[in-house]
Amino acid sequence: MVSKILTGLILLLLFVQCSNEPLEKQNVPFFLSIATDEPVNIELIKKSSDSLKYWNIKGYTVIVNYENDSLAQENIKNTILLLKNINTPFNLQIEFSSKIDTLTPEHLKFFYEVLAKVKTLNKNPERVLVKLRSQYTFSLDEIISYIRKTFPKTKISIFAKLYDIEKLRSYDFDEFAYQYDYPPLQLSYRAIAHRLHPVIEEKISKTNKGLFLEIFLMKKDADKQLKNLLRFWSKDFPLTGISISTIYGKPVLVDSTSPLGLQNDYKLKNFLKNYGKNSDNTP
Repeated sequence: MVSKILTGLILLLLFVQCSNEPLEKQNVPFFLSIATDEPVNIELIKKSSDSLKYWNIKGYTVIVNYENDSLAQENIKNTILLLKNINTPFNLQIEFSSKIDTLTPEHLKFFYEVLAKVKTLNKNPERVLVKLRSQYTFSLDEIISYIRKTFPKTKISIFAKLYDIEKLRSYDFDEFAYQYDYPPLQLSYRAIAHRLHPVIEEKISKTNKGLFLEIFLMKKDADKQLKNLLRFWSKDFPLTGISISTIYGKPVLVDSTSPLGLQNDYKLKNFLKNYGKNSDNTP
């Protein structure tokens, strides 16, 4: 009798511990980034597109980066070629190099040209993400207005640091975008998420806007990084999507050669494939 009682208590204790494990936030769409700084392997992209649904990936985030005038047109050309050859939902991320000290109205010509060229394809991005990185001498309202005019039904996402959220909250865009980097602390991914996510959520919740995350997964423990990225958010918090990013011209899940390539990370692929089907709450 005593052994049965002890067994029952042990099972109850295990149940309570499991119940206290943080669950991954559900129904968050994933995107794979493709950078157009370099020629894009169209055949590889077409082939990988067939696997997106299997991996629970909604579509692509196409990153168009401005470094200087001499490279700008090549980047736009690569972007248009890529978009002509994909039939999945896509985000359009336009960013400016951090090497530029101050962004001026002259730099906006690149921004507007990208939007205009994409518009000619009769394809609407799900969202336009704006990453300015440097100080700028133009009005953010001007950019937002131009996006609204060009793609009326497209979400507008503005990248911001945590300390910028309050001063940007009054602008008429739909969601904040945040480049998520695990701090170089001697803490587990879970401990970092437990500390950081409530801080981010508190700041975003005051703005009545959503949050879109961009993350560069490190090769070691990529599945644990992504798993904990989905933890410690309130059930009703509007986490609108996650982009698994890269600086190369191929998505990480079909990249076996670059430092960011995760083609052979079967733990990550297995997590993505089963996301939403069951809950694996291992730390």
